[in-house]
Amino acid sequence: MSIIQPNKRKSVVMLIAGLSVMFALFIVGNIVIYSKTVNINHDLAALEGNMSNLQVQNAELRTNLYTETDSDALSKIIAAKGLVEDKNPQWVIASAQ
Repeated sequence: MSIIQPNKRKSVVMLIAGLSVMFALFIVGNIVIYSKTVNINHDLAALEGNMSNLQVQNAELRTNLYTETDSDALSKIIAAKGLVEDKNPQWVIASAQ
């Protein structure tokens, strides 16, 4: 009587090959994730620099706005255009009917 045994070497080789493929995919996945993380960090640094430039521009625009709407500046504009302050304005009230 002969005893039939499955090839044990073949199953070990398949196990090692499967684990090797899984390990290789794990390494490749980690490399891709690291690359994307580095790209995001570089983009974030660029956006932070851009944001600081925009904050400076915003401060300059606010300064210009406050300078133009200052009461002294408005008085000069009123005098230059020849406008006169109305002491008793006649307001027309529009009623919403």
